[in-house]
Amino acid sequence: MKSKNHLFPKNQKIKNQFKDCIKNHFWILLSIFLFIINCQHARIRFIPDLPDQCIPWSEKNQNEVCQASLEIIRNDLAKKKTVEKEFPQIYTYWGFKPEDIQVDLNKECPKGVYEIHQYSTLINAVYEQLTIGFYSPRTLRLTCYE
Repeated sequence: MKSKNHLFPKNQKIKNQFKDCIKNHFWILLSIFLFIINCQHARIRFIPDLPDQCIPWSEKNQNEVCQASLEIIRNDLAKKKTVEKEFPQIYTYWGFKPEDIQVDLNKECPKGVYEIHQYSTLINAVYEQLTIGFYSPRTLRLTCYE
């Protein structure tokens, strides 16, 4: 008795072509989706006042004392504890009409702001894609010193 593969050789070939087609389209769609998500973010990190050795900032790379001072500042900041707070933001019409959101940094981060990061979460990106950009939510994350 012959096996099923010998009885229907064309069906197996069609199945393999279909699997290859799905794999190719999956990777293309995944690449586009990841590209869209990764392009929609803005990050600002705050550092304390610059050391005198780093002024003017354009010459910081030539100044070894400035580099050492900046490394000390980075190490000190890395030791401090932080807390994150998230705020949803609503944009409509491909981001041209944002909802007016007021965030009082002095109230939210009384000991200082380490970082402000606006980005699209996976759910935000799905909503934006489903509505073809008419509804474009974002998330604002404040990282504050404790």
